Amino acid sequence: MLLSLLVSALSLATPILSTPTVTPRLLSPRLDCAFFPPGASMIVVDSADHPAINGLFAQPIDIIFPSKILPLLAIDTSSSRSVPRRPFACSAGQIAEYLLPRRKLGICQDRFNGHILLDAPVEKVLVPELYKHVAGGVELEGLYLGVKGQTTWGFRYTNATGGTREYFEVKVLGLLESEWDTVGNEIEFEGFLKVVEWV
Repeated sequence: MLLSLLVSALSLATPILSTPTVTPRLLSPRLDCAFFPPGASMIVVDSADHPAINGLFAQPIDIIFPSKILPLLAIDTSSSRSVPRRPFACSAGQIAEYLLPRRKLGICQDRFNGHILLDAPVEKVLVPELYKHVAGGVELEGLYLGVKGQTTWGFRYTNATGGTREYFEVKVLGLLESEWDTVGNEIEFEGFLKVVEWV
């Protein structure tokens, strides 16, 4: 039922809502965990163009290619809390899985494919940062995931194929040109990724 609502929302010619215009404020220029929630946390979609997606969880998913398996953080299409989840925590200034194997999250430097990868080679990724959002001079509630001053993310629905379940691809927007740039898929809508306590 939920999936049919999501697909219906995505099929509309124009967005139902518009992602708010905000100014990101970096919480700490250092790699530390001072502002990260204690204990286990989740990363969820927030303020997306299509509200049916808001509140869905970002979860590790293995993207299967003929020659390799790519561990990627993507948006799970299920909103049920009864589905087993992998929460996150901060350790030594980096966000990682809360449970073993505690793979670290890194944002690919490819400006067209700024996906969140798990345990990727350090030379190819940027360390995710925490931001507050400011609108009209007022600081908004919540912690938001971003990098290099960018906190807006693009989303794209992907069907289940080849042993990989359906998911929403998510990638950060606004990265500068880099040596890692490749051709990427067009996004379908925009939104934010919010870090929330998991209880």
